[in-house]
Amino acid sequence: MGDCPPDAQKYVATVDRIVDGQHVVMLLEEDGQVVDQLVVAADEVDVEEGDILVVVVHDDELLDYQVVPERPDDETIWRSTLHTV
Repeated sequence: MGDCPPDAQKYVATVDRIVDGQHVVMLLEEDGQVVDQLVVAADEVDVEEGDILVVVVHDDELLDYQVVPERPDDETIWRSTLHTV
């Protein structure tokens, strides 16, 4: 998360759907509740529908992400290593 702005937000996200192979719709969660969605170009991320991720978002832009095998708790997401987009 090296160069991320200090006000970037970290979320658990679920890949809800991939639209026409071009756009990935992610549902962003806080405390187990969906709080927003984020749409990114499919060629920016290596994910499948139903994947669970830890993501870093700033100004509606995906900065970092990591696919995780199970839904982490809030404390765990801050310790995860992410992939820069």
